[in-house]
Amino acid sequence: MKSDNNTQNDQDRGLNPLIAYSKEDLFRKLSLKTEEEWKSPVLASHDHFRSDGTIFKVFFAFKTWHDLLKAIKTTNPAQETNSFYEIIDARSVMYFDVEYYNNDDPYNNSEEVINDIMMFFENFWKKNFGESRHSWYILSSSGDDKRSFHLIHRAGYYLENYLDRFRLFHVFLAFCEDNKAPFLKMPSEKKNQTMCAIDRNVYSKFQSFRCNGCSKLGSTRVLRPVETSVSDERLYFAGFLKDDEVKLDVSKLPLIKKEIMLKDLASTGKTFKCMVESDCVDDIIEFQHAI
Repeated sequence: MKSDNNTQNDQDRGLNPLIAYSKEDLFRKLSLKTEEEWKSPVLASHDHFRSDGTIFKVFFAFKTWHDLLKAIKTTNPAQETNSFYEIIDARSVMYFDVEYYNNDDPYNNSEEVINDIMMFFENFWKKNFGESRHSWYILSSSGDDKRSFHLIHRAGYYLENYLDRFRLFHVFLAFCEDNKAPFLKMPSEKKNQTMCAIDRNVYSKFQSFRCNGCSKLGSTRVLRPVETSVSDERLYFAGFLKDDEVKLDVSKLPLIKKEIMLKDLASTGKTFKCMVESDCVDDIIEFQHAI
């Protein structure tokens, strides 16, 4: 990343926009659950290549969402685009990671899939929480062979933690199964196999979720908003909460079957285990003056 000439000015105003934490300090900080800790800092990670081609993560705690946006837009001389990931630890709105592969079926080559997911979720919401005004913030990094989207849903609420997100998603998934949603069986990368278009493994503790304007490491497909008229870019972060968003009570939702919970927590837990125990988080680069 190139240094920004405004860095010294930011520090003169008492701002230190980017702090790199060691693994121990980062997770010690994550264990704090005061009201202030929910709001600050903004947690993120950035992927880098080692000289041998393997990938390691650098973890950051930004003071504001604007600081994270500034870092994303800072040129990285080692890569064409940055590979920042929002770390969703505590409160957030609901989000979906949607992927499916193109084939000869017109449905699989259209945005009808996205429209169906939004329609099903709004119908599910109406059944369980009543009428609401829904806003969707859609990002895409689709290519010729694969469709890839992030959907951020806002309706004046937030979810308290990853367990609430996990529960809401699986009750919604059951609703989709009961109503035979067409996006539950989409073409897979493997021949003659199908897959659910919505990734069920993105609701774990300390979940990484790729940021707007970023690509996966080594990929040229950048995640970009589908709608370009949104003026507040913070709305594309699932962890960014507006002042009028209130806690969603999911306690009245049906309980998830134990076997589903165990299976999916074991699956999503792999990501968390990698973040905590893998040596990839031991390599912390000092980036205090990176932006």
